[in-house]
Amino acid sequence: MTTLDRYVVISADGHAGNEIHGYRDYLEKAFLDEFDAWVADYVCPFPDLEGPNASRNWDSDRRLADLEDDGIVAEVLFPNTVPPFYPKSSRYFGSRNSRYCAWLPPAWLSAVMTT
Repeated sequence: MTTLDRYVVISADGHAGNEIHGYRDYLEKAFLDEFDAWVADYVCPFPDLEGPNASRNWDSDRRLADLEDDGIVAEVLFPNTVPPFYPKSSRYFGSRNSRYCAWLPPAWLSAVMTT
């Protein structure tokens, strides 16, 4: 088989996010006390973010292995975990989305750059 006989598969609908407590490190100091109070009462609203398969959202080593097993060489990622302060919205909108964007590069790029 030559290189021209192969397909390059890129997933355009990947989803990833941090484990809920992991977002704390990326929040502005002004939100930390409120986040601690919120997360203490947090109940996960989505079953796929619990149990043994939940880590596929934030464990970059596992995710890369799963992608490789599926023959996927790259993926476009969208937020998929519960953001800080869910379901409150407008007051925290900028904070929670910017925290996702702050978490994503080091979490995923560090894994890609070392493999």
